[in-house]
Amino acid sequence: MADLQHYALFDESLDILRELMGHGLAVIPEEPVLAEPALARYERYSEEVAEKLRKYPCLLLEGPFTKHPLQFHRRSSGSAIGTYFAQQSVGPRIRWCLPGMDMSDRTVTPGSVSHQSSYLDLRTRQWEPASQELKAAFKDVVAIFKRHMVRMPCNTGERIWVGKAAKQAVEQGTARIER
Repeated sequence: MADLQHYALFDESLDILRELMGHGLAVIPEEPVLAEPALARYERYSEEVAEKLRKYPCLLLEGPFTKHPLQFHRRSSGSAIGTYFAQQSVGPRIRWCLPGMDMSDRTVTPGSVSHQSSYLDLRTRQWEPASQELKAAFKDVVAIFKRHMVRMPCNTGERIWVGKAAKQAVEQGTARIER
């Protein structure tokens, strides 16, 4: 799985999202429990997208690399029996879990943008490796993220990707990052 772990404030994530959508990527905010097998898909940024991400901070990015429609599975047991969830193994799609903030101690928590290394092809029912088109799109997405971020040493001594406003908040003592 290709992955970029990063730290940022929510508004910084929205700035990144606006740029991604400006490059033609569509967004599907994920909701973990669905009454019906459907999720809203957005091709343009809106406050509705931002509100959904405040509640459920993960989303799927679609583009020309996406070959199959989103698939859903129905839960057959457990406390959410009869509800649906989006299947991650069909697509391909890029998944972004936004960084967060633990308000109890103002710690910025990590986010990640990633794609799976293989996907189920609905036509052949075979697992296919991530396409070159997906890998190129992911590389472009990571480049957009890095334009909004800087490298910063953390408490372990390693250098991590951090949003510029998050870095400033850490330097001012109004937020912290721990690994």
